[in-house]
Amino acid sequence: MQMNEERLKKAMEHKELLLDRKPSLESVMKKPGQFDSAVLGGIAVSQKCQSDFQLMLLAAQSILSNKPIAGWDTSFIISQLDACGKPGPGILRGNLQWMGAYQECININVPPPPSSTQDHPYQGGYCRASIAINPTVLGRKKRSTPHTDAACTSALGGGSGVTISEDVCLPKGCANDHDATLILQSVTGGDNSSVCRVTCIDPDNNTLSWRGVVVVVVLCVTLVVALIGTIIDYFWYQDNKEHRLAKAIPIRMLLAFSFYTNTVEIMAAKNRPGAIGAIHCIRVFSMVWVMSGHVYEFGLLLSNNVLDATPIIKDFATQVLTNAYFSVDSFFFLSGVLLSFMWFKELKRNRKAVMSPSAWVMFYVHRIVRLSPPYYMILAFYTWVFPYLINQSPLFVGLSDALAGPCTKNWWINFLYLQNIIDYKNQCYVISWYLATDMQIHIFAPIVLIPLAISPLIGFAVSALLFFLSAAASIFTIYHFHMPPTDFTFPGLVSDPQDTADPSYYTFYVYDAPWIRFPIYLMGILLGYYLQNNKRKVKIPTVVNIIGWALSFALMLTVVFGLYDFMRGTEIPLFWRALYTAFSRPAWGLGLSWIVYACYYGYGGPFNSFMSWNIWIPLGRLTYCAYLLHLTVAIYVVATQKEALHWSGALDTGIHELLPTVVISYLIAIIWSSAFEISTSKIEMIFLGNLRKRPHREAHESIAPKTENSNGTWILDSDKNDIKF
Repeated sequence: MQMNEERLKKAMEHKELLLDRKPSLESVMKKPGQFDSAVLGGIAVSQKCQSDFQLMLLAAQSILSNKPIAGWDTSFIISQLDACGKPGPGILRGNLQWMGAYQECININVPPPPSSTQDHPYQGGYCRASIAINPTVLGRKKRSTPHTDAACTSALGGGSGVTISEDVCLPKGCANDHDATLILQSVTGGDNSSVCRVTCIDPDNNTLSWRGVVVVVVLCVTLVVALIGTIIDYFWYQDNKEHRLAKAIPIRMLLAFSFYTNTVEIMAAKNRPGAIGAIHCIRVFSMVWVMSGHVYEFGLLLSNNVLDATPIIKDFATQVLTNAYFSVDSFFFLSGVLLSFMWFKELKRNRKAVMSPSAWVMFYVHRIVRLSPPYYMILAFYTWVFPYLINQSPLFVGLSDALAGPCTKNWWINFLYLQNIIDYKNQCYVISWYLATDMQIHIFAPIVLIPLAISPLIGFAVSALLFFLSAAASIFTIYHFHMPPTDFTFPGLVSDPQDTADPSYYTFYVYDAPWIRFPIYLMGILLGYYLQNNKRKVKIPTVVNIIGWALSFALMLTVVFGLYDFMRGTEIPLFWRALYTAFSRPAWGLGLSWIVYACYYGYGGPFNSFMSWNIWIPLGRLTYCAYLLHLTVAIYVVATQKEALHWSGALDTGIHELLPTVVISYLIAIIWSSAFEISTSKIEMIFLGNLRKRPHREAHESIAPKTENSNGTWILDSDKNDIKF
C-alpha cells in the first residue's frame, strides 16, 4: 500500500494527461454509433455481454437523438453514466481512485424493449478498472493503441507512470473480469492510457467456499455448546455445585463454555491483595496504541488525498502514531515479566517438580493450548469467511481476496508460528507476526530461566551475553544493509542511497526477528525474577523516587519522539540509526521496568492510583483477543464506507474509524475470549491439570511484600492471560 512518490512526480510532469481524462464510458455514451456490433464482434466476449451491450448502445442512441423507444424507458442510461467514477478534485494531491456510485449502479433493473428477443432484464454491474497512465511508454502525443502491455508492466511494477482506478457501471452481462477487461481495453483506445485489469463485483456469485462453510459450522457449534453450558450453569449448577453430576467430565466441559461464568470472571473488576494493578493499565493503553497505529495507517495510505495527509507525519504530536511500534514492545516486556514471575513462584514451591521433564513438556504445551484456539479461529475466519463479508464493499473491489490471499496458501505456516521465518514476504494476517516472534522467544526462554534458577550470578552473566549478542546483531544488520531507523515508510522520508536491499529484509532481519526483539523480553524476565525473590518492602528515598520517574518518562519520550527530525526529512547518519535500532527498545524497557517496580513496592503515587483503577482489569484480560480481532474489525469498519476515504484530519479519523474499531474489538473480544480462550483453558485444566500441578486459585499464597503497601499495590493477576503479553 506504499505510494511511490517518484512515480507520482513523474506522472505530474504530464499532469494534463490525468486532468484531461474522461470516464471510460463517456465516449461510448456520446458516440454509440462507433461501438456497434461490428466492434463488439471483434472481441471475444460472451453472447450475453454482447446482447446487453447492444441494449446499452440502443438506449444511449435514443437519449442522444431524442427519439424515445415505444414501450421502453431509456432513462436508466443516465443513471448508469452517473454511477460511473469520474475524475474528482485533488488529482494532483493523490486522488487517483475514482469511485462510482455502487448502489445506484446495481439498482438499475429494467425490462428489455418490446422488440427485443432478450429473455432477461437489463441490469447494472459494478466494476473497477486499473488504468496505467504512462507517457514514457505510450508517447507524449495521443495515439490510437488501445492497450499497451508495457505500460501496465511499468506502472504496476514500480517503474515510470502511475496507475489510477476508475469505477465503471457496465451492463451486468458484461460485469465479469474477462468481458469487462476486453471491452474497456477496446473503448479507451487513443487516450494515452492502458487498461491493465478489471475486477467486478458479482453479488450473485458471492458464496462461501466449503472451507468457509466448515468455519461457520464450527462457530455455530461452539455457540450452541456455549448456550447449553450457559443454561446448565445458570439454571442448575449454581445451586448444585456439590452434586455428583456437577463433577462429571462432560458436564464440566459444557460448563467451561458458559458465557455466564466466563463473562463474570472477565468482568470481575476487583484486584486480589498483592497484585500489580499497573499491569492491566499498561496492557490496555498498549492495545489502544496498537489499534491507533493501524487505523491511522489505513487512513493515510488509503485516502484519496494522500499528499494532503502526508504533512501529519511531520507534526510533533503525531510521532506517537508514527512510532507506535513500541506498543508491541510493551507486550514483549509484560510477557517476560509474567512468565518469570510465575515460573519462579512455582520453582520456590516445588523445585523438583518444576525442573522435571514432564514440567518442561507442559511449559510448551500449556503455552500452545492457551494461545492457539482463539488465534486459529480468527485465522480461519479471516481466510475463508471474512472475504465473503467485504466482497460487496465498493472500497475493496478487487482487494477482498488479496487481503486474505496469502492465508489461503500459508495458513499452515501461521498454525506452526513460523510466519516470520517461512515465506515471510507473504505473511498471512500481518499482525500475527507478534505471536510467532513471542512464541519463538518463549521456546528459548529457559536459556535464561535455568541459569537464574541455578545461580543469580550465572543467570545475569548469560543475560548480559545474550543482550550483547542481540545488540551486536542489530548494529551489524543496520550497517550491512544501510537500513532506516524505523519500519515506518511514507513519501518524503529520506532514504539512504546505499539501502538497495529488498524492503522485506527489514521485516525479516529487524522488525519480526526474535533475536532483535529478545532484549526487552529479557528485561521483563529479570524484573519478574527480582520481584518474586524480593518480597520485603523496598525503601526508596523520595529524591530517588522522583528522579526514577523523571528518568523513566524521559527515556520513553526520547525513543518515541527521537525520530522527529527524520520524519521531517532530515537524514540520520548510519551510526545513529544503528544505535537507535539497537538500544531504543531496551530504553523503552527500562522505563517500563521502573513503572512496574515502583508501583509494586508502593512508590507510584498518583500514577499507581490511576493505573490500578479497577476498570482496567476486565479490559486488560480481553487484550489478547482484542489484539487478534482488531485488524479484522478495522478493515470491516473501513469496508462499510461507500465512498473513497478522504483524509480530513486526525480527529475525524479518530471519531469515525478508531473509536468504532476499539469499541467493537473489545465487545467481540468478550465473546471470543469466553468461547475460545477461557473455555479451552478450563478444558486443559480438566485433562492436564494434574500434569501442570497448578494449585487452586484460592490456595495461592500471598506474594506481596511482607510489609503492606500503603497505597494498596497488588500481585500480578496470573489467572488471566498469565504469560501471553
